[in-house]
Amino acid sequence: MEASTKLLLSEDHPKEPASEEVFTVQEEHQIIIPLLMAVESQLKQGVDTTASERSLFEELHEHNAREEMRVHAAVDRLLSEPEKQAVAETLKSLRLFASGLQG
Repeated sequence: MEASTKLLLSEDHPKEPASEEVFTVQEEHQIIIPLLMAVESQLKQGVDTTASERSLFEELHEHNAREEMRVHAAVDRLLSEPEKQAVAETLKSLRLFASGLQG
């Protein structure tokens, strides 16, 4: 998200409408991350995750739609094909939640 934030907020694209959404999406990430961590923790403890998963789902529902339709669409418009390929390769190399849920 940092790269898309920089792109949408850069001086090269000062009037990009999606730049307004970036701040909302970033704030939502601060809500989503603890929800993800709660589900992961509960799974490791072997306790019921139904309520935590429901909270996460409710938050992600609007967030994902907003991020995909507005932020990612704008980034797609602004990046060249080589830049898009570089971003895709970078994302593939990241190991988010690398610790996994293995016991």
